[in-house]
Amino acid sequence: RTLHASHGRFQAAMMAIPPSRYRHAVAIPGPSRSHLSAATVLVDMIVWNTMILQLANDGTTGPTASFYGAAAMSNRVARLSPAFQRRFAADGLADLIALVQAGQQRIIDSVGQRCDAALSRQVPAAARTLGGLIEFHTATACSRALSLLRRWQCLPLRGALPAVRRVI
Repeated sequence: RTLHASHGRFQAAMMAIPPSRYRHAVAIPGPSRSHLSAATVLVDMIVWNTMILQLANDGTTGPTASFYGAAAMSNRVARLSPAFQRRFAADGLADLIALVQAGQQRIIDSVGQRCDAALSRQVPAAARTLGGLIEFHTATACSRALSLLRRWQCLPLRGALPAVRRVI
């Protein structure tokens, strides 16, 4: 239910992105003074979905706590984001939305294919269960992306600026 709710809120925001301006960047207030477009947010969600699926399908045991911790996951997304941004630089809005939705559905399917015992198995990262860790990372990524999309929609356009790496 939590995954559906997180994805549902983000999906509603994705569907409200005007196709004519999804690549237009806005200046995000703050110390970094970076620029952000809706396309950047969507591609970063593709990265997050990829990382969450990796977590969900990782069957190794042992001391992997730091690998799936919040800081480590954010750092990996930050490192992967520029390559993903380049890879999807020419994709249209509908294509990006479809990829985000496909990733989100794969996460839900991955959880649905596991029994309660598998989802309740303790994962070393922050002493959470596998299901709890998937839920945490999904909710965090969706919430951050939703916040960025809302900020993007409310700020004045600065023209079609090249996307600057922005991790959600």
